Amino acid sequence: MKYLCMIALMVTGTLLPAQTIPQDAAPNCPVASTTFDQWFQSGKPVVNGVVNPANSVGFTEGSVCYFYAWAKQMFLWVTSESGGSRIFDSAAFYDVSPPDSSGKRTFLPHGKGSFVHSMMLRADKGGPHDLPIIEGKSGQLFEVMKPPVDHSGKQIVVNSAGNLVEVSKAFITSNHKLAFQDRAGNTIALPSAGALRSDSVPSDTMRTAEEFMVDGKPVFVDSNGNIIDVEQGQAGGSGVLETQKDGLVYYSTMTNDVYAYFLTGVKNGAIAGAQFPTTPTELAAIQKYAAANGKPSFTDAQALTMELKSSWIEVTELNKKDYITTTAMIPVYDRSNPQKWVLKDQRKATLGLLGLHIVGSVQGHPEMIWATFEHFGDTPNAKYSYTDKNGNTVPVPQRTAGSWRFSATNSTGPFNVVHMTAKEANILAASGYTISPSDSLRTYAWGAGPNNAAANSNLISIHNSVNALMPKGDIRSDYFLIGATWTTAGNAPPGGQAGATNVANSTMETYQQKTKGCFLCHTDGLAPDTLSHVFGGETTGLQPLFPASSGNSR
Repeated sequence: MKYLCMIALMVTGTLLPAQTIPQDAAPNCPVASTTFDQWFQSGKPVVNGVVNPANSVGFTEGSVCYFYAWAKQMFLWVTSESGGSRIFDSAAFYDVSPPDSSGKRTFLPHGKGSFVHSMMLRADKGGPHDLPIIEGKSGQLFEVMKPPVDHSGKQIVVNSAGNLVEVSKAFITSNHKLAFQDRAGNTIALPSAGALRSDSVPSDTMRTAEEFMVDGKPVFVDSNGNIIDVEQGQAGGSGVLETQKDGLVYYSTMTNDVYAYFLTGVKNGAIAGAQFPTTPTELAAIQKYAAANGKPSFTDAQALTMELKSSWIEVTELNKKDYITTTAMIPVYDRSNPQKWVLKDQRKATLGLLGLHIVGSVQGHPEMIWATFEHFGDTPNAKYSYTDKNGNTVPVPQRTAGSWRFSATNSTGPFNVVHMTAKEANILAASGYTISPSDSLRTYAWGAGPNNAAANSNLISIHNSVNALMPKGDIRSDYFLIGATWTTAGNAPPGGQAGATNVANSTMETYQQKTKGCFLCHTDGLAPDTLSHVFGGETTGLQPLFPASSGNSR
């Protein structure tokens, strides 16, 4: 087929599996060679050479191509190797710790020299309130709340009198309702469904469900008390991803130093924090605050505030040349039981990059640009279409032939079904499965609808343009931009969503690839604590780098 070109020989000369990119797409988003040259610090493309960050504070808004070019340049920058490490491993970035029992996180400075990350199991993304998500068979998404438990671990519910009652047994009635018995064996009278109902919630807003255990299996109920029918394999979020060759996926969250000092200034009352910074004046306030607290000048201040989330697998000496790599401590499990893997230790390992979210504020866009990249061998695409150079719409069928990390060769599905979940420190098989790899599919190949040929062509075009300019042998060519999204005129999301509006990363949103993409969960305003799940409020989320003092508050 003339419109397909196997992306076979990358920097390493290694034959990569199955992923194809149309080569005859309409060239709607070209990057000029003179522009591309200036991305590199040397003034011309160099194999694995250092790239400058995009100038976010001087960002000029034009067509969608400007946003995609920003994303491409930022990817090449954060993955550049400088001073013996990648930029994302340098002192310009911080790791973000997992939340503690009170929901607090801390910045973990990288410092100088080699940095060893402490990575977590790959787990599902949370919803707008950072809670796990399930999908009903009707397609409606729900954030899952777990009921409180008493000191013995028994679930507690509120009865019709408004009192807390310990649940001795949960069961499903003949009319498909969830019911509970107390310790005396009496059925617990529950509040009426109307008392729980919220008719003011828009139909496209994610609703809340509660999870209860019935005979050792999770059952979900909505605010009306109705049982939510879900596909087999859903277990209230925390789905763990594994390659077809039994490699667990781990993830890491990072921010840059501008983000860290912005958050610190906001939470210490020294910097206005109604939205992420986008202007020279707002950047200057962060720089002034950082300098007053002993921070040398930012090396890449023009990048503004950035948040990275990445997915990784362990690699060997044999295949690490095919990946951008880092070093991390990863968990070790006793895998003898196919229904439950128990954490027993941790060890240092070399990990290869699978996927990368790059999120950053730019001039005029405090809602930030949300871009995502993947390695070519990750996941097959669902069907899509694009526009060729002659203006024709070309359909591309779903194709699972070849070798994939997250799909069996020639798989016909079912796709994107959770086989295992993380619970506390261990891994549990989902109902109906053993702990095993699932078959994944990239539902929106280029972050847009399958019939949105024009939108798909824009991303294919910028990929082909930049790929043709990249020096042969650069490892960063093994990765491609899936898509990016933002809002028109910097509106509060999800209003006026633009770009690749359904964008998702098959290694991070594997089981939650839905319309609205990033803004399905990162929504409800421009305030940093609503846009960013790690920013948090006054007493939750990331904590300041240092405490407030009388001299550094407004």
